[in-house]
Amino acid sequence: MPVPFLGRDALVAAQGAGPERRLLTWTVDTAPGRDGADVIGDEPVWYDGDVVGWITSGGYSHHMDTSVAMGYVPAGLAGASGDSRSRSSASDMPLRSSTAVSGTPKANE
Repeated sequence: MPVPFLGRDALVAAQGAGPERRLLTWTVDTAPGRDGADVIGDEPVWYDGDVVGWITSGGYSHHMDTSVAMGYVPAGLAGASGDSRSRSSASDMPLRSSTAVSGTPKANE
């Protein structure tokens, strides 16, 4: 006789509520080349003056010729258009939400 899944009710409730956080991708406004600074991970994500998430990874994208970052923010901020930035000990870097960050080259390249 099969044993029912004991966590079913909690799983159904969590699925109905949706995710608490979303993983987003940003391009980072920083000076080009060696004068710039890349995020590398564990930097805070600021939104309208408050820390709301964290960068999980980042670095320079040679394909896009810009610095990119990935990180988590509350799900309600996933499409927000306020002031997002990351701060490291070296600099304050504005973040721009990006859906264009990928490893797939453009068709004409």
